[in-house]
Amino acid sequence: LNDFEPFYNNMKGRERFRISIADYMTKFFVNSSHKDSFKIHAENLICSTGCGCLVNTLAWCLAESGDSCIIPAPYYPAFDNDLNVVSNVVPVPAFLEQTNCGFVLTQSCLDAAYDTSLNQGHRPLMLLLTNPNNPTGTCYSRQELETALTWAREKRMFVISDEIYANSCHTFSSKKHEPFFTSMFDIALSISENNTVGEDVFILYGFSKDFCLSGLRTGILYAENQEFLKAQDNLSYFGSISSDTQSILNGLISDPQWVSDFLSENNKRLSQSCTLLMSLLDSLNIPYLRPTSAMFLVIDLRKFLTGTTWEDEKILFEKLCNECRIVLTPGRDCHFRKPGYFRCCYAYCKPQALRIAFERFEKVFIQKVKY
Repeated sequence: LNDFEPFYNNMKGRERFRISIADYMTKFFVNSSHKDSFKIHAENLICSTGCGCLVNTLAWCLAESGDSCIIPAPYYPAFDNDLNVVSNVVPVPAFLEQTNCGFVLTQSCLDAAYDTSLNQGHRPLMLLLTNPNNPTGTCYSRQELETALTWAREKRMFVISDEIYANSCHTFSSKKHEPFFTSMFDIALSISENNTVGEDVFILYGFSKDFCLSGLRTGILYAENQEFLKAQDNLSYFGSISSDTQSILNGLISDPQWVSDFLSENNKRLSQSCTLLMSLLDSLNIPYLRPTSAMFLVIDLRKFLTGTTWEDEKILFEKLCNECRIVLTPGRDCHFRKPGYFRCCYAYCKPQALRIAFERFEKVFIQKVKY
């Protein structure tokens, strides 16, 4: 705590801390083709107690009660709470097109969600993306992100890009050995005429995932919207981060070698756990969506359902909990279109725990069927 100051400070984050974050994000989020003409500045950053708090703040500032936020589905279950509890903004899922290779974001699925929102009496004002994605563990392609941003601007909507898993990309493109992840910084700057992201774009980051520090409750928001930033001079009071937390994190990200070594080791371990989980699923002939990023994998357990309803999925979930002692996130919570898909997090537990979990699964669901 070399720079610890136990006094009131800027509620949006201490300047020294935000300068360090700006340098870190410029290095890891801004494509090299833009770095000569664009740099993230501290005055465009808001620090708050987690990204959930920031999503709530965005909903409060950008929308009115009863307006909607379109979210490509499946999506992170807690967004419903973040948007609705305080601001009464209605989440509307835009069901991604499902192919043999996974889920694809298209203009048609965004149009369908937009029409649904209007038909329900809710004005669509925001598009919320998570990239890399939770729960799928995959990244949107550059084309998908360009489609999303162009579509939202045609509809005069705000774009929120949650990039909290940006540096948890543990699988690389086979062609260039580069991560699949592309930041909205790169997309917005590529079509900008004045080297800005735009006042309609907001980009989220945080320390909970890439740095495994969820207990320190630190989220970051990049914004160029001056009216929004001015509002945070007051609103940040309700979500300010303690000075000691900022001091600790500033010390971490101010050490480039430590950051590089930590992220490399973290991705190595994520890759090992992910590979182990996929091998276990392959051995049991259980289908899944192959991830490239984050810490999640979508498992297709539809063949173990006793029917085709959400109630049948709930029964399977309870059986997993009670007989296997395994907790997977049900598809309904993640807004899948059909029952039977579950989200598995492979980062929280040790490799041996994954082996034990699917040994139990085999005994309950596969050996019982055989005998």
